[in-house]
Formats: sequence, C-alpha cells, structure tokens
Amino acid sequence: MLVMRHAQAPSTLPDASIAEPGNPGHERQLDAAGKASARALGAALRTLSIPVGPIYSSPTYRALETIRLARFGIPKVVEPLAEGGQRMMGAADRANGRWLRRAAERLPPSGSNTLIVTHTPNIVGAFGRDVADIHAAEIIVFEPKTGGRTQLLGRITVEEWQQLARQR
Repeated sequence: MLVMRHAQAPSTLPDASIAEPGNPGHERQLDAAGKASARALGAALRTLSIPVGPIYSSPTYRALETIRLARFGIPKVVEPLAEGGQRMMGAADRANGRWLRRAAERLPPSGSNTLIVTHTPNIVGAFGRDVADIHAAEIIVFEPKTGGRTQLLGRITVEEWQQLARQR
C-alpha cells in the first residue's frame, strides 16, 4: 500500500495567464519542481519494477497532475481524498482521514500495490501527527494485515526512490 502526498504546488491559485490548459477551474497546480519530481518518481518506480495496481486520487488538479506526469495510470477519483478545508485537523479532514485509514487497511490485488494520492491533512487524519512533516511527493509504505490493520514499513522521498533506482 502506497500513500502519497501530491507533488509540490505553490499555495496560491494561478491566474488565467499561467493556468494549465487542463486546469479550467484554475486550481492550485504543480510548479516546475513538482512536475519534475512527479516525472522522476514515476521513472524510479518503473526502473525498480514496483507494480502499481489500483490508483485512487483526490479530485484536485494537483493530485491528478501528479499521477499523470508520473505515468502511473488512470486513477479512480475519490471525493474523501479531497482537501477537507484550511485547518489541519478540521472535521472534514478527520472524516477523510478515516476513509484513508480504512483504504490503507485493505489488501491490494495480488502482485500489485494500491496507490493513493491525497493531501497532508488527510494523511495526518489517518495516520497521526508523526507523519505531519510529509514532503511533497513522498510515499508512505504500509503493509496491510489481515483483520484490518496496517504496518508502517517506511517513508520514501522522491530522492530516495531515485537513489534506489540508480543502485539497480
């Protein structure tokens, strides 16, 4: 199970002159560093032959753009993975966190990894303040266990994925 924060995006909305053509709502979108890290992450996972199976995404443009640029595949957009609001632990974030926690407890199809791309508040709501410092495009790796539990295996940044790919 791979739970990922979307790649780097500025905190401000783009004006019409710099909004991506596929971003008609002028939502936050990835900056140059975010686009580069999404591409690098996808390339590293392919080099490492990490199988990505079902993909679930926030409906936000920056989450979907992360998946597209990484070339992970077609995601299923899931509303509980959306941003819950501006507060780090608002009521919506807690509900979204519960959905994410339950999703992380489900076993992926044999021979694959489920990938979930969402936002920091949802990740914190699901897994606690210990992951509040998650970096853009960082992946938290869990092993779902029978009985609805998970075991945290590690946290891997884009740079660490790239280093692992170079060692291959």
